[in-house]
Amino acid sequence: MTREAMIQYLKKHSATAQGLATEFQRNLKAVEEDVAHIRTSIRDDPDYRLMIRPPVCEMCNYTFTASNYKTPSKCPECKGEKIKLARFKIEKK
Repeated sequence: MTREAMIQYLKKHSATAQGLATEFQRNLKAVEEDVAHIRTSIRDDPDYRLMIRPPVCEMCNYTFTASNYKTPSKCPECKGEKIKLARFKIEKK
């Protein structure tokens, strides 16, 4: 039921994994797994798609891959720890 509630939430709001964890009172790891599952399940939906703004290092602007849902702790380029978290949103196609 939580994943369905997350889908409905993401259709109305964009959110980070941390924001979803707070909103749905779940731990971050579980939410990251939920987002990965939501992306897989929504892939075949003819009306909606999961949009991902990937994490970005605020120090050197390194952009992480959008396929990884885990929150990065450190930039591989500059080793900085100021990371703008990925944002998720479900939009109409």
